[in-house]
Amino acid sequence: YFRECSRSQFTEHHGHMVHELEFMDANATHAYLAPGGGRTPNCYIPSERDEKVLEWILADGGAIGYFAFANIQQASIVAVAIAADKTKGIMDTEEASIEASVASISDGAYAVFRRELFLNVDNARWHLAADYLTYGFSDQGQKEVTKTKYVRVNAAIRARMESRVREQGNRKADFVSVPPASCPAGVGLKAEPFRNRWGTDKLNYTCEPCAPGKAKLTTEAAECESCLPGQFANASGALRCDFCEPGRVASQRGSPACTACGENTFAAAPGSSSCNNCSAGDVAAPRGQSKCDRCELGSYREEG
Repeated sequence: YFRECSRSQFTEHHGHMVHELEFMDANATHAYLAPGGGRTPNCYIPSERDEKVLEWILADGGAIGYFAFANIQQASIVAVAIAADKTKGIMDTEEASIEASVASISDGAYAVFRRELFLNVDNARWHLAADYLTYGFSDQGQKEVTKTKYVRVNAAIRARMESRVREQGNRKADFVSVPPASCPAGVGLKAEPFRNRWGTDKLNYTCEPCAPGKAKLTTEAAECESCLPGQFANASGALRCDFCEPGRVASQRGSPACTACGENTFAAAPGSSSCNNCSAGDVAAPRGQSKCDRCELGSYREEG
């Protein structure tokens, strides 16, 4: 695990995050990379400029660099063999060690350290992409790939890609809803099940205001939470639930409103989930009382 040298990065005028090494001269670069030169130990320095990465690698005897295959053609870069072993080193592994070359990349043997390139094309816009892709996989297009020192695709991949271009993509490609990264406060994540035209059950994700009886204070992409007993939210998009006033209760979760206690019952504390009966000789009237009063002289009331 290598930390980024984040303290040495800044945003340049195009809005890209770059490292200050990008603009140092040779002497300043060597001074920075030297032990005690100011950088964070064992940190990762990203750059889109391969010539700069090569310069930094050559200035630091303990550095490791990752380059595209085209850069290996330079005399100062030597490719090393790697193996699919996450535990043992190259001297101890029993796995086959493969060095990057035109042959090993073309036949798929060099598969440990590589990434695939996926092209996402809108089915309705295939007519715009087809000519470009057809040329790219043609003999002339593959010659252009070779000119840049990269490796042309092998016959099997080329045949599969040409077939996909002729088919104009995947006509059964289906919309896949991705949950949003966040939903505003008072707005919750909703997963709506539906069945597509091919009979596959799917989910569609949206952010919708919390319904009455629910609330959400954070901006996370999460569902709204139901109010607890004794609490309520009487409007859509509530940030938090309110406590019922004395004399009113909410007996269930997710209540949009509180209910007044009936006659001869009371709720003394805010946030009550149930009403209590007045004792014998006490009365609470009309509805919605927070306490019971003694019966007037000349009258009485039995408990219950």
